[in-house]
Amino acid sequence: MEYNNYFTRGFYFSKKRRIDNCLEGWSCLHVGGYVFQFHPKTSFQIAQSSSGESSVVIIGLPVDLEDFSAKPEKIVNKSSNLLESDGFEKFQRYIAYLGGRFIAIAIKHAENIIVIPDCHATYACYYTEKNGGAFSSHINLLGKVEELNVNETARSVVNSTDYKAPGGKYYPGLMLPYEEALTLLPNCRLENQFQSSIIANKRFYPFTDLELSCSLSKKNLVSKFNYLLYSNIKGIVKDQDFYVSLTGGMDSGVALSSIIKGGLDKKAKAFTYFNATSVQSTAIKDVMAASQRAFSSNIPHKIVDLKPLELGSHFHQMYSMSFRYGARFPSLARAYYEELPHDILSLVSTCSETGTCFYSSRPEKNISVDLLAEKFSNSEIKKNTIVLESFENYIEYASFKSSLLGPLDFYDVFYWEHRNAKWASLWYSESDLSHFTVVPFNQRSIIETMLSLPFEDRLNKYILQESLVNF
Repeated sequence: MEYNNYFTRGFYFSKKRRIDNCLEGWSCLHVGGYVFQFHPKTSFQIAQSSSGESSVVIIGLPVDLEDFSAKPEKIVNKSSNLLESDGFEKFQRYIAYLGGRFIAIAIKHAENIIVIPDCHATYACYYTEKNGGAFSSHINLLGKVEELNVNETARSVVNSTDYKAPGGKYYPGLMLPYEEALTLLPNCRLENQFQSSIIANKRFYPFTDLELSCSLSKKNLVSKFNYLLYSNIKGIVKDQDFYVSLTGGMDSGVALSSIIKGGLDKKAKAFTYFNATSVQSTAIKDVMAASQRAFSSNIPHKIVDLKPLELGSHFHQMYSMSFRYGARFPSLARAYYEELPHDILSLVSTCSETGTCFYSSRPEKNISVDLLAEKFSNSEIKKNTIVLESFENYIEYASFKSSLLGPLDFYDVFYWEHRNAKWASLWYSESDLSHFTVVPFNQRSIIETMLSLPFEDRLNKYILQESLVNF
């Protein structure tokens, strides 16, 4: 097995080509005054307007729920035509409601560039204004190529004994492991004028006309949810073979239910990771439940062995090149890399908690720095002055104000935007070393449908309960 995959499925773009040994072998394309560099395994599509005045680049796998048979090439052409004929607002709304996993870039030649993420920013984008500005899929790639200084303050927070996080640590607020770097958040876009190195972050969602479907009955909301979920999954996998990450939990169970009800199970295989050295009853029950679901569905199922972290292993030497200062779960990344076929399409059922009240305790009715720090971590690190300052900057940067969130509850939006951009996106990026991961719940209409239910029904996962097949 080769251990030479660095920044797999990555991208890099700026106004001038960057020369670095990490970018050797990457394709290089000039588009509208920008230079795009793509890892050999990165999927991308480019369309230029008929007038030649603008271009659209879509990296990854977009899905149009109104035409789920549409391939990425058709979607990028449609988006380019919308941009030229109907203007930026129609283009942006179309991009906003695509499913799949992607990042979209609109370029008005020699004037500006605008970067829009998918619903939960599952294809990460980091950027810096240094050296005229640059955008990258990996924070460590950006830091290396642009020679950014390591953010020792941020590192001290992550390594602090006051910061306890059983589910894994991540950087709070706007903190990243490098100075002069920031990340693109869900529901926001980046804008860079061609003649300037200044990159502005602007909130575009919720749209001012957003109305949740509160008038629909719960039964109709369930039906709408199931149709949308199936459409997104069908658009992701189309007619190809795919894998689904399976647990005993409700989220992956609902995704599997949609696969079965939609007749997609003949193309599916499943896998579940398990640490055989840790005999925790909950972990054993989870893997047994996943196995039972796969058996009942007649879907081949593989148990992926989660090995202990070995800093001297060949894999970790490769892994640390891509995730030196931003690791999430290196043991899982290794298990995927060594035990699953490479370059498969994989479905992982995260993001649904945006619609099912991840933050169940909501005592405060107003956004505050202290509250966001507490929701970030209930350990003593929430009182750290550096953490508090970072969330103060976050509120300003993300325009995170109730007056701009329309009918959405800021607790839901905070989970949606902060935890997913700063923690969950690393999961998919680490998986990219071996295979391409897409999230079935990562589509705006799906999330809006879930958010249309009353709080108690969302907390009790009513839609998921009603959508789950009795395996």
